[in-house]
Amino acid sequence: MKTKKNKIFVSMICFSCGIIFCFILLLLDFFYRPDSSGMSFGKRLFVFFVQPWSSGFYIGNSFNTFFLFLLSGLAALFPLITGSINIGGEGQVYTGGLLTAVLLTHIPLSNSFLGLLITCILVILVTGFIGLISGILKESLDLPEILSTYLISLILIYLCDYLIIGPFKSSGNLIATEHIPEIFRFGKIFPPSSLNYSLIFIILIYVFALIFFYVTSKGRQFLIVGKSRPFSELQGFRPENVVKSGLFVSAALYGMVGFFAVTGTYYTCYQGFYSSLGWNGLSTALLGGINIWGLIPGALIFSCLKVGIENTALFGVLNFDTGYLVQGVVLLLLSLGYYKKSEESGQSSEKDKKKKSKFWIWE
Repeated sequence: MKTKKNKIFVSMICFSCGIIFCFILLLLDFFYRPDSSGMSFGKRLFVFFVQPWSSGFYIGNSFNTFFLFLLSGLAALFPLITGSINIGGEGQVYTGGLLTAVLLTHIPLSNSFLGLLITCILVILVTGFIGLISGILKESLDLPEILSTYLISLILIYLCDYLIIGPFKSSGNLIATEHIPEIFRFGKIFPPSSLNYSLIFIILIYVFALIFFYVTSKGRQFLIVGKSRPFSELQGFRPENVVKSGLFVSAALYGMVGFFAVTGTYYTCYQGFYSSLGWNGLSTALLGGINIWGLIPGALIFSCLKVGIENTALFGVLNFDTGYLVQGVVLLLLSLGYYKKSEESGQSSEKDKKKKSKFWIWE
């Protein structure tokens, strides 16, 4: 119970610092660029914090982003629970989105359900295999997954960029694929906002994850391996298989984020569409205390920040990259918080510490 309270406290402090940082950025922008938008400081605060909740359009966009971040946070959560980490989410989201756009554009099917089902299965298998590679490298060659997932992600991003501006380039857009047929698009719930019926499937995936962790024996294995790998070995578990499974599921879920983003929000795969969907997922999982229930407030917080920053950028205040600054501050503070907590615990022997990940943030 004390550990849970500590995690909540750390998350609240980090979130508060992120809000304060946003306030400082708005204040600096007002003093150094007072004529950039013609708005007073109070108006800028209103545009950032209040206007995203002022109409159905903004609220719909906020909740659409929330559900994508929820699924992305769930993807980041699986390896974190097992004591590992997947920071290659952006490349996996990009790969899933490109596969979805290409397959749905070229599959000669008139049945929307069958086309979406086949595409979804292929996205899960391909992106899941990408995560499995990192798990295999970790267990067989002792290559840290924090390194392999990141490097593989970079390769995937450059490869997808090449395919989008090359073989799969749209005839009407130089940096995007062709739009998927309308029969494969999820309908809008609150048009003209981006909120769509893909949220039903994201909610189902989240519920299945809850059942997995709280009901099934495999889910308990994930939790036990993350708490103590030596203890899990004494119980007859095979931690290496759990770690590989966690990375497989994580990458597959990131691929599903790309699938739902293309079929429900963008209807095409363009260069850079993956931006923020990977790192914000990791931020969501960490802000939620590496707990599946904590994903909901974490995703809601980051979706509101993202919509608020985009809204102010449209008015000439700040810019679209400000979100990365805020995200970086929150991630840094979360990392320091987890480091301090692991230093204070001091429950592991030196021998056990050597068996753990060398990256202190997630020990």
